Amino acid sequence: MELPSWDRSRTKKRPSPASGGGDDAFQGAVRQVGRGAARRGLWIVLGLVAVLGAAVAIVVVNAQQETKAAERTAALASVASYEARARITDPQVFGGAKQPFPVFADEAARAAAITGAIADLQKVAPGSSQEVLTRLVEGADQLRGGRFADAAASYRRFLSAVDERHPLYFMGREGLAFALEGAGELDAAVAELKGLAGLKGSLYREMALYHQARVLAGAGRKEEALAAVKIYMEEFPLQEPSLARDQVRGLLEGLDPSLLAGTERAPTLQLLDPPAE
Repeated sequence: MELPSWDRSRTKKRPSPASGGGDDAFQGAVRQVGRGAARRGLWIVLGLVAVLGAAVAIVVVNAQQETKAAERTAALASVASYEARARITDPQVFGGAKQPFPVFADEAARAAAITGAIADLQKVAPGSSQEVLTRLVEGADQLRGGRFADAAASYRRFLSAVDERHPLYFMGREGLAFALEGAGELDAAVAELKGLAGLKGSLYREMALYHQARVLAGAGRKEEALAAVKIYMEEFPLQEPSLARDQVRGLLEGLDPSLLAGTERAPTLQLLDPPAE
């Protein structure tokens, strides 16, 4: 049987626009969308490249910032170790072996190292959280050296840069009170300690009450000192463990030993080594 063949003459041809024919509305809309997409394709590609470039830039900037923050934190750790962990001794004692703590020949060398490290950090990262914390270390170093006016200025600079929500805010106010006490400004020191004590239940209230009593007793203001001690005893009974219990008992022995009656400390449990077999 003869197979059918395709007759090209019967192929339906699309009428030309000149003849009054052409695409219907749907076909025309589809074609317009296709042509528009083709024209917008270049801009879409360029937009994607711009977005990708911005994302890469953000990642790079964040990485650089994290690196700088890590460097500043390492510098702050060095400053803190000079203040809190340094050993003052002849470096030759260790025979040149590297130690897990800083070693200085004398206090002058340690003070110079602290001052230099703080100056470097304050220069490269002024206003950063790490630079702000160096003011506490600087104040502590100045207190130890008897530079009370300088210490008060350092602590005030710290307090001006933070608020009460800062986790080390209490250290700034305590340091300022100690600096004022050292400078002989006892009324100002007591005022700082009263502000630091805050209301009942405040974080640093216990130690602030003790320091109030101590400063007032040292100034010969016995009645005011006893008033602060009595508040302490009401909130932190001397029969129970507390941070400043022994120091308060020592103050009372000089101010009014009669207040110690009935405040005997509870016996402390002692763990004994078992007898050798």
